[in-house]
Amino acid sequence: MSILKIHRLKCNNTTSGYGKDDAYIEIDGEPFWGGDDTEIDDKQTLTVGKEWEFESHAQVIVYDWDEGDHDKIGGFSVSQKTHKNSELSTKMNGDGSDYEIFYSIY
Repeated sequence: MSILKIHRLKCNNTTSGYGKDDAYIEIDGEPFWGGDDTEIDDKQTLTVGKEWEFESHAQVIVYDWDEGDHDKIGGFSVSQKTHKNSELSTKMNGDGSDYEIFYSIY
């Protein structure tokens, strides 16, 4: 069993829609963090600070929460073989955005 910890989400540029994004993270298709009340704007970083246990791998997807159809910002996969105990990051740029997510595997 491994643990994925999402430390923070950094927005350099919001999606192509109007105004702030409503950050939302899913892991393995399940709600993990955020939603329609988690606003993030250009040049802003939000602390997530939550953990997810997984057996062999986990799929993380970040969205801009919208009523009905969410805008996909990006995603990544981790496995038990992912470098452990170091902070890692992944850049995402779906729907005209520029984000970076910071995480660790334990």
